Amino acid sequence: MGRPRNEELYSTLKRNAYQQFMRNGYAETTYQSVADASDSYRTIVQNYFPSKKDLLMTFFEDMMASVHKAVRDEGFHQENDFDLFYCIGVSSFAFLLKDASAKHFLQEFIASRDLSEETLDFEVQWGMRLLEPPRSVAETQLEEDIMVAMGGFYTLLYKYLKQGRPFDLGTHFGKIICVTMQDYGYSYEEAQTFVKTHCMTDDEIKLIVDKVSEDLGL
Repeated sequence: MGRPRNEELYSTLKRNAYQQFMRNGYAETTYQSVADASDSYRTIVQNYFPSKKDLLMTFFEDMMASVHKAVRDEGFHQENDFDLFYCIGVSSFAFLLKDASAKHFLQEFIASRDLSEETLDFEVQWGMRLLEPPRSVAETQLEEDIMVAMGGFYTLLYKYLKQGRPFDLGTHFGKIICVTMQDYGYSYEEAQTFVKTHCMTDDEIKLIVDKVSEDLGL
């Protein structure tokens, strides 16, 4: 039986790691830098997070949970599961694009094949848990279709980040929603119409990003 976790220390380690991710990037965030910021020891950080990737995935889990809660609390875009998926997806990436430092962090892990595969798989599984059956295709096909759409989204996003170009989240994440809706029996035209009429406003996005930033201590 493992040693009981010190929840206060665990929260402190996470908060300081998240701040460093979003301000300094993934590469510059180390066990030692998190330990120093937390008045702790490197071995303690590594005990809670055996690999740096574990720390990154914990960040994504907390970020997605925080976005979901903020969207629910505000009552935004909850007509159905696709509306909620669209809103959470756009808000999550808006949070990761909120300033220059956050964009650098986002670009870093997208550039890493290992990290991008891990985060992509996490996001696909997260989205699939959100979407209720029945669907018109097998679960494996739905997973593959979302994976392909998300992979293309990541590739395009990375290109735009490298070039310093603004990225239209509503339009590009909307393409993922269209693919998903078609797997649930909607026509392409119906899916396109849905996406056009369920885009988030800039004020809605800012409110969610601000709430998530506060929740994660950023």
